[in-house]
Amino acid sequence: MITQSNEIGALALALSKAQGVMKHAVKDSNNPHFRSKYADLTSCLEAVREPLAKNGLAIVQLPSRSADGLVELTTMLIHESGQWIGSTASTRIAKDDAQGMGSALSYLRRYCLMAVTGLGADDDDGEQAMNRNLNMRDDGRRFKTEAERIGQAVVGQPVTAAVHHASWPNARQAFCAILGDLGHDYAVVANWCESLGRARPSAMDNAQREKLLEFIKSEKGKASLTTYANQ
Repeated sequence: MITQSNEIGALALALSKAQGVMKHAVKDSNNPHFRSKYADLTSCLEAVREPLAKNGLAIVQLPSRSADGLVELTTMLIHESGQWIGSTASTRIAKDDAQGMGSALSYLRRYCLMAVTGLGADDDDGEQAMNRNLNMRDDGRRFKTEAERIGQAVVGQPVTAAVHHASWPNARQAFCAILGDLGHDYAVVANWCESLGRARPSAMDNAQREKLLEFIKSEKGKASLTTYANQ
């Protein structure tokens, strides 16, 4: 849910000026499972802190726990005029301990920070990133990326459109309950599937969702999903 002060005109003007000079966050952290890089929280903060401060803006992020055990993070963008805008995001944690909560908060802080400021991420070396993700066969055909190889085990076929399968309305509640029992949030799992080039669970049929759950329970799937969730 998004909340804001009665007026946000001054905030909007200041944010537009900040975004005009804001550079992309550098992807300087490694994801070993996807053999790719991503911008961590520190990189994102470094990218936004000075442009925001110079325009009278500040970010406040406050953690909490919901009644049903979700980790919540309220992110507020505040202007020196007193105007503000904010929202609260939540996620389940894979392991309910200090480390699990810390990983979940780091994940939420990074994505919420990027969302409220409009921050993008850029490779520190675009050419190396391209070579890393698109290995070429000698005959010119591309190898599948690591994400595609993992994703092939999940669904079996590439997805061409993000639409709900006819079976989803009846299967949704039970599927999400199983994910909850495994310590996963549906939104995270759905975005993870898309990052692998696969369909979201809502676009799969029942058999494909069963394969997905089997993969999530496997050591390889568990490691891949955990790494994605902790980015």
